[in-house]
Amino acid sequence: MSTSPAAERAATLLHLSKPTDVLAAVPYVLGFRPEHSVVVLGLAGARSRSRFAGRADLPAPDDALGRYELAERFVAPFRVDGCDQAVVVGYGPAERADPAVRLVNQTLTLEGVRLREALRVENGRYWSYVCEVR
Repeated sequence: MSTSPAAERAATLLHLSKPTDVLAAVPYVLGFRPEHSVVVLGLAGARSRSRFAGRADLPAPDDALGRYELAERFVAPFRVDGCDQAVVVGYGPAERADPAVRLVNQTLTLEGVRLREALRVENGRYWSYVCEVR
């Protein structure tokens, strides 16, 4: 029995509505489980369709130039692929991930990209940079 092209596309469609959905999907999208990395997912349009997935190593905590270069690395693919929304995930300890993720978030926001979610993952736990606890 064969499936139609529309059915094949539907079979690979991922609906990511919660942070845990995003974190479960990242290894699937990249093809491996990232460590000491920043992962950026570029989305576009009213239905937030995925257009880009990229990963870079986290710079050392004292490497400001490395953080700047990392953040700038994601701008061109967003322009080329027409991404207007982003999900950013930092994998690693806060002292390395926080400065890198914050600069990526700021850089993409300055480019007019809407930040949908930003997370940090370490030792099986995650934290959101955009969640406001009340």
